[in-house]
Amino acid sequence: MKKAVSIISAILFAALYTLGMISSSYSVKNFYFGFHDIFFIYSRYIIILLLMVILVYINRDNEKLFTVFVPIMMITVGAAAYIEYFITRNFLYNYGYLLWFGVVYSITNLGVLLGNLAFSGKWFNKFYRRFWLAFIPMYLLIIYVAFIRQPESYELTTNFVFGNGTLKFFKAVFNDPMNNLYTSLICFGNVFIIMPLPFIIRAIKKLPLPVMLIIGLFLPLIFEGYQYVFKCGNVDVDDVVLNYAGYLAGYALCRLIENKKLTHSKGEVR
Repeated sequence: MKKAVSIISAILFAALYTLGMISSSYSVKNFYFGFHDIFFIYSRYIIILLLMVILVYINRDNEKLFTVFVPIMMITVGAAAYIEYFITRNFLYNYGYLLWFGVVYSITNLGVLLGNLAFSGKWFNKFYRRFWLAFIPMYLLIIYVAFIRQPESYELTTNFVFGNGTLKFFKAVFNDPMNNLYTSLICFGNVFIIMPLPFIIRAIKKLPLPVMLIIGLFLPLIFEGYQYVFKCGNVDVDDVVLNYAGYLAGYALCRLIENKKLTHSKGEVR
């Protein structure tokens, strides 16, 4: 009986986890962007997040589910997104929708990560590293779409005065947080999109602090520099600041998790 319950709960997790990652559709995207009260959208994110945490708790003793199945599905969905974006181009070729798809994919996996942070056992180290390595394909696609655009594909706009660009949008968001979805995505997106990067870097190799700080500073400059040189986007000093703030926040969280949750071998760079 216990084994049957374990199998059923694992199947339930697998089904809802997979559906969570691919739960966007073009019609849903249009509905969301036309929905003035975006409390509905935020609620959906919270529900997905909590559902994943609960399902992780229920399956907390199933090591293979999280160290094997989850990374495989992350890579599979990421590979499918590449095929759709670059080859079949049925719906993910749309810039806004791909980023939207990436948000739902990331929220679903964030719930799995948080659940494992809270409830997983001694195999957490294995899960943690595999999780971030498996996240790389989808993350690189999100970065590509967000920053590396086709030359002269967008009208170039520039702002080199701190506080005179994207940071101005925060006022609109805080004044009316339930009616500014696009503005919210611009403001908070510039922070959150870079936050996973320190986790990914340290999953590949534990680099010392000065190197990590330099990487975090130069990458936003490279992204904005690319858009300026090839005239394909909004070059904004505020974006650089927000990107770096997100990177530093991600690095701080990464080190906190490593110090509190991970076990280390002797001689490892911490």
